Amino acid sequence: MSFSNGQFFAVRSSCHYEDSANLSYAGMFETFLNIPRAEVKKAVDAVFDSYIKAAKYGDEETDIDNDTVIVQEMITEPDYSGVIFTSNPLGLLNETVIIVGKGIGEDVVSEKTDVTTYYYNTADEKFCYNRNNDSPLLSEEILERLISEASKIRDIFGFECDIEFCVKNEKIYILQSRKITTIDESQKKIILDNSNIVESYPGVVLPLSQDFVKSVYTDIMNRLLKRITHSDKLVESFGANMVDFVDGKAYYDITTWYTMLSLMPFSKKIIPIWQEMLGVENKYVSKNKLKVTAFRKIVLSLNLLYYFIANPFYMKAVNSRFEKSIEGYRKDIKETNDVTELVELYRRIQREVMEYWDLTLVNDLYAFVFTHLAKKHSNKIKQIGRLASMEPVLLQSKLKEAYTLYGLKSSQYEKVKAEYIDKFGDRCLGELKLETKTYRTNPELLDEFVAGGHITSDLMYVDESRHFEPKMSVRHAKIGILNRESSRLNRTRVYGFARAIFLKIGEILAAQGRLDDPRDVFYIHIDELSSDEDMKEIVESRKRVYEQYATIPTFSRYVFLKEIFSKTLTNNMNEVNVKSRDKFMGEVVSKPYRKVKGEVLVMKTPDPTIPHKDKIIVTEMTDPGWVMILQDAKGIIAEKGSFLSHTAIISRELKKPSIVNVKGAMSMIKTGDIVEIDLDEGVIRRNA
Repeated sequence: MSFSNGQFFAVRSSCHYEDSANLSYAGMFETFLNIPRAEVKKAVDAVFDSYIKAAKYGDEETDIDNDTVIVQEMITEPDYSGVIFTSNPLGLLNETVIIVGKGIGEDVVSEKTDVTTYYYNTADEKFCYNRNNDSPLLSEEILERLISEASKIRDIFGFECDIEFCVKNEKIYILQSRKITTIDESQKKIILDNSNIVESYPGVVLPLSQDFVKSVYTDIMNRLLKRITHSDKLVESFGANMVDFVDGKAYYDITTWYTMLSLMPFSKKIIPIWQEMLGVENKYVSKNKLKVTAFRKIVLSLNLLYYFIANPFYMKAVNSRFEKSIEGYRKDIKETNDVTELVELYRRIQREVMEYWDLTLVNDLYAFVFTHLAKKHSNKIKQIGRLASMEPVLLQSKLKEAYTLYGLKSSQYEKVKAEYIDKFGDRCLGELKLETKTYRTNPELLDEFVAGGHITSDLMYVDESRHFEPKMSVRHAKIGILNRESSRLNRTRVYGFARAIFLKIGEILAAQGRLDDPRDVFYIHIDELSSDEDMKEIVESRKRVYEQYATIPTFSRYVFLKEIFSKTLTNNMNEVNVKSRDKFMGEVVSKPYRKVKGEVLVMKTPDPTIPHKDKIIVTEMTDPGWVMILQDAKGIIAEKGSFLSHTAIISRELKKPSIVNVKGAMSMIKTGDIVEIDLDEGVIRRNA
């Protein structure tokens, strides 16, 4: 027996059955660590003996390979050891998991030492970690080297690997690699992507909102499919979620969206446009096959063409019909005082609104196609004018004036306040999450907003769009965007009705002693509302879970096998601080001039109390609650977004330079940095 000149060795099995997908002998074969050189032969014989003993517990016909044992020189007293799973063995393909603890690997595997678990999302190239007590923290350099080595090993073997390693004096030693037997890449993949949807549902979304959102999106898509195919059978076979949630965060089930889009005529051209307008970075198209007859395809194509051409007429009818229903819905909500009846009222309003709301998806397609053509041929989309997103801000200026002249308690102020709440009381930051406090549910928030000086300047908005646009693509793009923003405002009002109903249910349940607080209702699922159970214990348990979800970063994409799951944490998650760089790329969506240079203010949420005038705002994305911040900004840099995102549309209306889809902006650009945005090249330079 010939091996290295080391003094201590590890002797372990190398039987290919140990990690077989069909037979598992894991843990049944012997492993010996820190074996003195003189005792290596004895340890090798003991491993061989364990092969023979293990075979008795398996298939008698199994020929266990009993002639291979690994002898490795022992890395004595490593700083830390661990295991790398190139894919999360629970079935998440684009997440690498690193588990590390102090000392030797045996202590990590046998849970004799506290460990830190790192999660690396390959789509975003971001680390986060869950730490126990004083378990070790790895440097960014070591983490990146571990990821690089693991990637090389996976490529060599051609499958996902479970890799044992240790680190001593900043040197990495790879000890063993084997296949992750729980990963079968031939299984169905579920791809979730948060492009665009993260703008509507930022951060954690509570259970009641999740139920509502999943139901609304799926119902709308099924209704559209029924409208353009006239086939109940096709709708039934399609029946999949359009939206799902991981760690409390909202994602499109993008495979289902691609399946729907693939049914459309010219789908190979439409899908790239859809990706462009929603800011989908990963262009890989995954879809499930649906059996559609030639006749049904003709019906679908003709119907879709009809609704596409007639879109402006139908969108006018959709918005008009909804406006006529508003007061009736508010009256019904006010007069209903029974939990079961309120749940039924919610379902009735949902049915009536969804009956025609699928046409807004046709308008989205209309806006996407013509905006793409306008960008391609003229790039002249600037101001839209009469935009629904701008109307609340214009009325806020009147609120400020009434407060300044007459005060909060005056009839003049109350009159403008009542008008504002009636029209725009549901429009605020995070407005599509039912748990959000709005100006309608909490009118005192509007008083605080006005009196706190949060309306920092009068809106300097000059509508220059009221002229005939000769270019057809630009003209129709503006019509589509205008209708899209109007329908989004009305969507906010629909969510406002749902919020009012569920808050009323919460008040009833709190009065019955089944909830501690009416707002706890948002931690309850819709199908639990009519039960007779005491919900307090359920709420407390879910509050703890969702508090931990809030510490997990929002990743842009997940690729699951078979089923979606969320993390179960023992402690809060932390992000790894990443090194900064000085150059970033993005998509220019508003270009009032060629370059802008200024001081950065990084904002996760729009806080008007922070001095922001003439700063370049860096954020993840924006929604309608950001308009007054953007009005005062010198420029906007957003990590998410596209040419039709809220950031893009409002920036163009306000004539503010804006660049979106800037990867790493929030983690690498810091408040106080000086940056220059080159709007010709779509480049951001730090310390320029």
